[in-house]
Amino acid sequence: MIYRGTFTEILLKILLYKTHTFRQVEEMVRRHRQFEDVSTDSIRSTLSRLKKKKLAVKTSAGWSASNLALATLGSRSDFNKISRQATKNNQKGKSRGKEVDEDRMIVMYDIPEKLRSKRDRLRDGLKILGFKQKQQSVWIGPAPLPREFVEFLGELRILKYINFFQVKSEDIV
Repeated sequence: MIYRGTFTEILLKILLYKTHTFRQVEEMVRRHRQFEDVSTDSIRSTLSRLKKKKLAVKTSAGWSASNLALATLGSRSDFNKISRQATKNNQKGKSRGKEVDEDRMIVMYDIPEKLRSKRDRLRDGLKILGFKQKQQSVWIGPAPLPREFVEFLGELRILKYINFFQVKSEDIV
C-alpha cells in the first residue's frame, strides 16, 4: 500500500516535509508536469483516502503526513528506497495470482489494554505493509519488516510485547 510513481506518492512526499494548506498542496502538485491537469476534486479525494488509511492528518494548520506514514516510510531522504522495499515486499508474496509461502513473517503480540492506542498504531502499520490478520493478535505478511518500522515500534516502547517469526513453506509441516 505504499504507492510508488503515482499521484498518491507525490502527495505523500509533499506532506512529509511540513504541514501545508490545501492550496499549497494543490500548487505543489501542479508543479509536477504529469499532474498539472489533475482536478481539485481528485486532489481532495486522494487526501481523503490518505486520511482514511491513516497516512495523512488534517489539522487546523493544514495537511501533513501522519506519524504512521513517517514511521512506515522512514526518513524523508530514504522515501523512495523504503517505498520500493515495501512495494517489493507486497509483491513478493504473490506469484501468478497465487500466494507463495516463502519469506513470510508472522507477527504475534499481547499488548496490554492500557496501551490500546499503541496497539492500534501497530495494526495500522501492519495493514499498510501488506499484512493480513489470521486470528486475534496474529498477523502474517511479507518479510522482512522495514527497519524503520521496527525502530518506530521501539520508540513506542512496545517491542517487548511483540514476537516476530520468519517462515518458509518448508518450515510448515
